[in-house]
Formats: sequence, C-alpha cells, structure tokens
Amino acid sequence: MTLRERGVPVFSTEAMRAADRATIEEFGIGGFTLMETAARASADAIEERHGPAARLDALVLAGRGNNGGDGLAIARHLAHRGARGVVVTLASADEGGGTPDARHNLALLRAMIKRDPDLQLELHEVATESDVDAVIGRIAPGRIDAGRIDAGRIDAGRATIAVDALLGIGQRGPLRAPIPRLVDLANGCADAVAIDVPTGIDSDTGEALEPGHVRADLTVSMAALKPCHLFGAGRGASGDVVVADIGIPRYLEERVLGADGSAVVPTDAAVAEQLPPPRATGAHKDSVGLALVVAGSEAYPGAAVLATTAAGGIGAGY
Repeated sequence: MTLRERGVPVFSTEAMRAADRATIEEFGIGGFTLMETAARASADAIEERHGPAARLDALVLAGRGNNGGDGLAIARHLAHRGARGVVVTLASADEGGGTPDARHNLALLRAMIKRDPDLQLELHEVATESDVDAVIGRIAPGRIDAGRIDAGRIDAGRATIAVDALLGIGQRGPLRAPIPRLVDLANGCADAVAIDVPTGIDSDTGEALEPGHVRADLTVSMAALKPCHLFGAGRGASGDVVVADIGIPRYLEERVLGADGSAVVPTDAAVAEQLPPPRATGAHKDSVGLALVVAGSEAYPGAAVLATTAAGGIGAGY
C-alpha cells in the first residue's frame, strides 16, 4: 500500500525541511522550482475556494523567508490571472533582504509591474510599523472598520482576501514588529488564506504564540499536513486545510516520516484493512476470538466499558 493509500502524511518542521533539502540536493529539483509549483497550487486552491481571480482583490502579506517567497510568487500568479492586488513585503532587493528565492521572486514581481502597465498590482516594501501604517493609510483610508478593510484599493464590492505568507513553518517565540501589525491587517480582510501555517501559530504544537494570530478560513499546506492543523489553537486558526503536491518524490516523503512529530492520518480504507474479516455465517462466540480486558474499577468503570464495547465492535466473540 502506498503512502497516499495509507493516509495523509503529517510532517513536523524537521521532516518538512528534510524533505525540501533532499528534494533539492539529492533529487535535483531546485528550490525555486518547488516555490513556483507551490505558488501555482496555492493560486489554484484560492480560485477553487473564492472563484475566478479576475473577481478577487488580494492583499498579499509576504515575509523575508521562503514562505514570503511563496507569497510573492502567488501574487504574481493571481495578478497574471486577473486579480487586483496589493503586496506588502518584508523582503527587499538588498543583500540579506530575504532568502535568495524570496529576493528572486521580488525581482520578478517588480519587473512584471514595470513592464505591464495594465497590471492591477501595487507593491509595498516595509520594514517598520510606521511603514505598515503608511501603507494602511494608502490602501485603506477608512482604516480597518468593524473588522473589514472597506476602502481604497481593497474594495468590499469584490471578493476580498488576505494571503498570509509571513512566516510559515518553524515559528518560535513572540512575533517581532512589524509582524503583529500585519497580522491585524490580515484579520481585517473578509477572508484570509494562510500559506502552510497561520502566522502566530507554532507549526509543531498548534500553540498560539500570542493571542494576535492570523485566523485563516483556508490554509494551503505544502506536501503534507502539519501538526498544528490538527491540534491546539492551530486547528481553529487554520480553517479548511488543502494539501498541495509540490513535487517532493514519494520515497523521500516516506523517508522523513520517521522524524519526531510526523505521522500518517489513516484513510477509512486503510483502517478497514486492519480489521478482522467478516464472520462466517456459522460462527459462534468461541470460534472468533476471546478478548480479556483488565481495566477500571467499581468506582471508575468508564475505561472498562469503552474497552469492552470496542472489543465487541471489532469482532471479539467473547
């Protein structure tokens, strides 16, 4: 039975990074190619959820790392499909202004805006809270009103979404400025789509790093689920989760499943295969197995009841 037949993989931060690294260094698919594939899959998921890009207003919030690079590429694909967008990024063209792939995608976005005068796309590079406030003043003169951005380039008359590509996996500790201000901006839109992990959520535990985390309606997770999509505050913060195939070979996915915190969420079919076969018509209690349950007490019988009920449910005869 293949991995996908067994169920949906869940990758810890360690496992996801190992899978990316092996795909790049061992298999030969470059990081930029993985990022481009992730961006296309994310744009597809956004359109499937919110309708054609041509009817979307997208506020893309991109960090300096590879998650931010994903966001910049997503902005490019949505704009190419007709979306009207505003991009706010912490990346810059300066050396050290982000990961190489993030800077590459920033350069592509700049070139696209420069060469296509009909493109409905604004790009704002920010570094401080005052920079963010200046952008808010420009794109939403009415500021955030009743939890919605409702003026300026972001138009409530169209489907308005925020794309959260600020931090991704591996978030640890309190959010540093100006990230909290950008989180507020994301939560001010009608809907939010998180890329991999909502900002402010620990990928491995699902813990909210602070109360002000992104509250996504949809999360597009790369290659596999992350533990935070299943546990803690992350479960609610992630909304509906879509797993995007970004091209990591299956044998590498199998290899990294041994990392701490990784697992497979089994399909119903995979669980059914582990159950005993149907009883023969002439079977009786002594012919189909005995279950001995040692559990509970007169004061606390709950465990015994649950265990014996489960034993009977899977076919124990006595």
